[in-house]
Amino acid sequence: LITPWVYARYFVVGAYVGFATVGAFAAWFLCDSFLGLPLGADGHSTVTWRQLTRWEECATWQDFRPALSYSVAGGGTVNFSSPCEYFTVGKIGEDQLQDMAARRGESIEQLQRWLAPNL
Repeated sequence: LITPWVYARYFVVGAYVGFATVGAFAAWFLCDSFLGLPLGADGHSTVTWRQLTRWEECATWQDFRPALSYSVAGGGTVNFSSPCEYFTVGKIGEDQLQDMAARRGESIEQLQRWLAPNL
């Protein structure tokens, strides 16, 4: 069923999607603009490659002061209570977990097991 040609196609497509996803993530954190696209128009702060690859050391950085809020699509804003939240905002909240459990018809405990890294 899986010929060498099909395997090669899956590999190439998977590599492309993987690099594109990681590249988009890195470009958003590292660049104000990328290939002519204004990535910094929302007001988010950029970081260095060293900071991005060592984000868990954020509390020890002397001069790290990202913008404590930036705008998102639909007119909303993302606010940070501390500069290190810049790298961790996006975790799933309790209200989102309850909503997901209700929509899927699953228990909250079951979803907590599956989503533990994102809570």
